[in-house]
Amino acid sequence: MKNILLVCRRGIGDMVWSVPLINSLHSAFPDAHIDIPATETTSIYELITLFGDHVTPIPYPDSNHPFRKAEIKAHKAGDRLMKHTYHSKLLEEILPHDYDLAIFEKGNMLNQAGEVVPYRINRISGKQISTSDIREDTLPVDRYLQFATAAGIPARHDFSMGIDMERDARLYDGTVLPDSNYVVLCLQAGQPEKKWTKEGFQTVIKHFQQRGLDTILVGGPEEENLARELPATKNTVTDHYSISLADFARLAYRSEMVISGDTGFMHLADAVGAKVIGMFGPTPSAIFAPYHNTEYAVQAESMEQLRPEQVTTQIDRIL
Repeated sequence: MKNILLVCRRGIGDMVWSVPLINSLHSAFPDAHIDIPATETTSIYELITLFGDHVTPIPYPDSNHPFRKAEIKAHKAGDRLMKHTYHSKLLEEILPHDYDLAIFEKGNMLNQAGEVVPYRINRISGKQISTSDIREDTLPVDRYLQFATAAGIPARHDFSMGIDMERDARLYDGTVLPDSNYVVLCLQAGQPEKKWTKEGFQTVIKHFQQRGLDTILVGGPEEENLARELPATKNTVTDHYSISLADFARLAYRSEMVISGDTGFMHLADAVGAKVIGMFGPTPSAIFAPYHNTEYAVQAESMEQLRPEQVTTQIDRIL
């Protein structure tokens, strides 16, 4: 086995769920090189670079590329046939060589008759495995590890990513973050309906204040106003454009716990061994709860209906 292609979905969470599969492949084929296509300006690309020399991100062209533009247009229109057609054309163009094994975590394709068919790339001569070869009614980590079984290799629940956890957690500007006696609150979410309320965060921060713990807030520029309105502590307010994924992992690892909605940051914190309280509204915690912290997940019909008491109860269980 010389070259392996792994085509992941495009979220940080999906990439984190794929870590055990990547490590299973590397353990079974230590001399093989694993290529993973990703958009160069995304956090997923950054995450891929953490693994070491045996894993390489293959840059997708930007949105002006004709195949990429057509794929995006088809996605917005809900046209699965054309979306998969142009994505496969894009892969055929950017892949640097042939592969002995190709794994497609993306959904199956549609043919011209509208029938579901396995995802395949014509120019790849090696074995190709897609979602048609696995069961999809399991937790994402276990679902992706089925690709290892389908490839005939042992499935390893190994979440290591080559991050040196002994180094200080720093912002891009060099600021060294605390190394003890704090919790991390992730304010952001990829979709507005996954964000918790200001009142909820206020209650949780006061709960930590009463226990002598500082809070570190992590969010994007759109959460700056929210951060200013939260109770004053010795907060360090960061945003995910100011901290690398590796440094966020170190920050999460040293914390007393991480509290987050359904985000990639939540799954990254879980993967490195942090205690995590996952908050869920529109997405089901039974499927998407952080893999090692399912017992601490809290659920409501919507994030607006998620009560602070649900979260503080779990906080007290951990502390």
